[in-house]
Amino acid sequence: MVKNILVVILIIFTMIFSIQNVQTIEVKFLYYSITLPRAIILLATLLLGVVIGYLIGLNPFKSKEEVKDKKESDSEKEEVAELSE
Repeated sequence: MVKNILVVILIIFTMIFSIQNVQTIEVKFLYYSITLPRAIILLATLLLGVVIGYLIGLNPFKSKEEVKDKKESDSEKEEVAELSE
């Protein structure tokens, strides 16, 4: 229930943000130029940041030993939880 309320609030804020930022702006990158509403540029920048943050969080350079140690640690935590019940 709380999650649904938060989603509705987020949608409302996004709509208000989009309505208030309808001015078109020109963005230039190297030889390219694009003209879009400010809200779309800002939301696209936010999405790009989220994707980059997610990709950095994946950390594909973990060694097999680190992954194995984490699995062992997780299984030990589960055993402790079962014993404490």
